[in-house]
Amino acid sequence: MGEWKEYKLGDLIVGNKGCYGIAAPAVDYDRNKYTYLRITDINDDGTINKSNLKSVDDKNADNYILYPNDIVFARTGASVGRSYFYEEKDGVLVYAGFLIKFSIDSKKVNPKILKYYTHSQPYYDWIQTVDNGATRGNINAQIYASMPVLLPERKEQDKIVSILSSLDDKIDLLYRENKTLEAMAETLFNKTLSEKENNGTIEQLISIQNGYAFKSKDFQERGVNGVIKGEFYQFNLSSCIRQQNSLTAQFVSFSLSNLANIFYPPQFLQ
Repeated sequence: MGEWKEYKLGDLIVGNKGCYGIAAPAVDYDRNKYTYLRITDINDDGTINKSNLKSVDDKNADNYILYPNDIVFARTGASVGRSYFYEEKDGVLVYAGFLIKFSIDSKKVNPKILKYYTHSQPYYDWIQTVDNGATRGNINAQIYASMPVLLPERKEQDKIVSILSSLDDKIDLLYRENKTLEAMAETLFNKTLSEKENNGTIEQLISIQNGYAFKSKDFQERGVNGVIKGEFYQFNLSSCIRQQNSLTAQFVSFSLSNLANIFYPPQFLQ
């Protein structure tokens, strides 16, 4: 593995500073208007929460459109440090005023490496160090530009991006498949209920068996099999399908939580 080098974010961008988003109010979502990207639309994992998207209707909105290799950071509030690397598949986006945009220079670095770096433990540690808000976090463009970014040589960057991008694609595919299965199951369940009258009780439909009472000496930190401890308060076909979604969630958590091992160079892990 080649030598790792520390850069500043400001050394890796086009131009010499970040850009603040547009100060415009959000309006109801309209597919004929630009989609408005706000702090609340960005999930902790850097994806977009599309459940409550809004639009923006402002004459200057064209000046705040995101383009490939752009990354935005939340600059204030409880979500300070949250980031989103623009993906063309998300459509045309205009970034809001509480976000700061940096355009990554592809001649200096693999731009997508910043997407993954900003979900690594070294990045989270840095956010905790510089977050100077007593009751409300605040990190401005100048501070973000000074952010240290520890990276390997370009060939290693490309390898990391290739591997993690393939995981992203797999996660996205699993998520979409699970959403399709959930929709099919819910449709089937509702159709069954509408066609048949059910005057029975739950015990006529299922059998209930208590779990085995393991002793504390039976538990191990690691192993192939796992034990789930909890209580079920709802049972239907749709919720059974939703259990499958947890596998994807665990997969996402696993891939993100292990990024620290990628961005801490070997000498720090010995």
